[in-house]
Amino acid sequence: MPLPFASLRQSPRAKTARNALITVLVLLAALILYLNLERARGLQAWTDYETQAKAAGVWLDYAAPLPVPNDQNFAAAPLLQNLALSGNDDAAAPARDFQKRFDDLIPDDHIPNGLGEFGHWETSQPVDLQFWHTHWNATDLLVPLKEFDAELAAFAAAARRPGTSFPLEGEPSATSLGALLDNLTRLTCLTELRALAELDQNLPGPAADDATTLLRAAQRCAAAPEINYQMLAVDIQTGAIPILWQGLAARRWDDAQLSALEGELAALDLLASSRHAWQFEAAFSTAAFEQTIGGPPAIPADNGVLAGLANISARFPRGWLYQTMTGFRRFYDGGILACYDLPHHRLDAAAVAKVSKMEDAIATSWSPYNYLLKTLAPAHQTLMVLAKAQAGLDLARVACALERARLATGQYPDNLAALAPAYIAAVPPDVVTGQPLIYKRDPGGDKFVLYSLGWNSQDDGGWVAPALSARWSEGDWTWSYEAQPKR
Repeated sequence: MPLPFASLRQSPRAKTARNALITVLVLLAALILYLNLERARGLQAWTDYETQAKAAGVWLDYAAPLPVPNDQNFAAAPLLQNLALSGNDDAAAPARDFQKRFDDLIPDDHIPNGLGEFGHWETSQPVDLQFWHTHWNATDLLVPLKEFDAELAAFAAAARRPGTSFPLEGEPSATSLGALLDNLTRLTCLTELRALAELDQNLPGPAADDATTLLRAAQRCAAAPEINYQMLAVDIQTGAIPILWQGLAARRWDDAQLSALEGELAALDLLASSRHAWQFEAAFSTAAFEQTIGGPPAIPADNGVLAGLANISARFPRGWLYQTMTGFRRFYDGGILACYDLPHHRLDAAAVAKVSKMEDAIATSWSPYNYLLKTLAPAHQTLMVLAKAQAGLDLARVACALERARLATGQYPDNLAALAPAYIAAVPPDVVTGQPLIYKRDPGGDKFVLYSLGWNSQDDGGWVAPALSARWSEGDWTWSYEAQPKR
């Protein structure tokens, strides 16, 4: 007679339980082996990258920006501090009042940002102020704008401060950043509109002062080490360029004013500042990953980015985090930063196209190593916007120098080489090709066409694509005071 236990061991239920247990143990062992292998592979990938990067002199180590004393800090100016507040409490009352007065004065669909129906320097279309005369029922456009004199004076004072220290991404104090950015856009709009009204009334000095305020505010934003502030600098300088174009077209400014404006334009180098911002963000992301994995505490523990990574790391094996960190760095260093050629003042269009292809590959494939890379905003679009903004700054600089030469000699020079060093330290090259800008002067010496070849790197004779959306792939980026022939 078989023993009860032997019978139990041989029962189907017992065999099933035993097989299930063995399966679980095998799977568990396989999982542990896989995780250990992934960790080793991930650590090796990061170690290899780190070794190569250090040998190439790549900026790896994160360091928090140095603090700026409040009285020297653009972002700490009382006006901007007030306008950074949001909500319904008493502290945010000044911001709410400013927004309401702005919305009452400026219709949503009529903000003169240089890109809409009011004209644009690229298409040689001056801003038509007739809408504002009608809308405000005012002969003198400066009268309705007077209610913002206090804010615009404070804005100009803030822009004269020498330093910038905005809250970094993920800092608790960054929660009001959206309100600040919106209100800086409103201040830009008001400053631009006032300067255009001043030019219309032949007040070149105040108009130059307002253009200077916008360029300095853009400089302060560009000094911040994050890419979102670079884009804010682009937005603000976009308000300054139409003022410069319209003042130059009307020949409002004298030599001293033009020299000062050209100096402010030269001080805003979006290529250099944005490349530094990408480097900073790459170093910040590396530090956040390393700190999450157990590295040194380089970032404050209450940083929101760090908290988000900590939540993800609870679900991700450490090996995947190493691989993701390596992927981030390779995308920044081998993709985004490879687009810049600062010694030649160039942002390579072909390299930007490669970044776009890298982004497409990340978006269409799935891997635990690129899961977080999918959350990045399209960098190629940002790079294109930066290139075009820099082209506008460069063309405006050369246009100021050309006008100074005309004032001195009675006509525009035969070629751009005649400008340096008398009217400009050095003529900047085409930001897309790195080659000289195209300059064509009419035989009488009283007109010219100046242009960059644009994103297609082809000489279209100064032709500008009529649709704004098409100007990324067609036509040139042109500075002229007469509309170019249509195709």
